[in-house]
Amino acid sequence: MNELEPKDTSLVSGWAAFIREVRAKINELEADFVEHLTGNPVYVPVEVTTATHTIDDTETFIKANAGVQSQVFTIDPTAMVPGIQYVLKKTDATANTVTLRAATDTYINDTEAEVVIVLQYEVVRYISDGVGVQTC
Repeated sequence: MNELEPKDTSLVSGWAAFIREVRAKINELEADFVEHLTGNPVYVPVEVTTATHTIDDTETFIKANAGVQSQVFTIDPTAMVPGIQYVLKKTDATANTVTLRAATDTYINDTEAEVVIVLQYEVVRYISDGVGVQTC
């Protein structure tokens, strides 16, 4: 047995889930804190409840409500403004997922076709470089 491999995979999975929950809460609090300091929201949110949605370059902050069904958001990095940070946040507490999917012939983080959000208040921040999308 390799001593670098975890002996208890359920423990590792539990810690990974805990870390995702903490990150989601930090993202939620961060936006509230910036709004409190400046008096202005960080982004103007767009609420989306449809099953599929193509993100355009004006939608810098999307609140995804997958309460009724899972959602798929398609992003075309060639149509986005390079260098601008965009945010996709899951707002509901259901088991339905929110998926950020790269358009045909493009990728997220150079190799991924999609990123899946599972937890309420979990956030994916992404930036287009004009060719692909990088999460941050």
